[in-house]
Amino acid sequence: MDRDVPGEELAAALAEFLEIAPADILIVDELSEDITENIQLICHRIPARGEFCLLLCPYPRSQAAKDADCTQAVRYLSRKLRCRCLIPDEQLNPYSWLLLDNGEGPQPAFLETEGLDREPEEYRLKREP
Repeated sequence: MDRDVPGEELAAALAEFLEIAPADILIVDELSEDITENIQLICHRIPARGEFCLLLCPYPRSQAAKDADCTQAVRYLSRKLRCRCLIPDEQLNPYSWLLLDNGEGPQPAFLETEGLDREPEEYRLKREP
């Protein structure tokens, strides 16, 4: 995501997309073993650098969350949260992604190779020369 969305805002948008209660979604900055049974989706927020400053790693725990279409979920988040998001494409090239911009797309996008080997990783779109 190209902005650092607060956990409460992210949980509300995900809950709306999945049609579940926000209390059934847990947004965490660190993964732990202490998770109650009623949580349907864990979403791990990982800080990054560059144009895309937030990585999200979803861990679905209910069948509804497991059945959700990832591209549709990210398109919904992009539109609802007014941000740009990258999702992996099906190419073998690790620098080839799909860009969703405020709910539009996905469009093919390529990342700059420089910066991805840093900690935290730096995500920047490759610009035409």
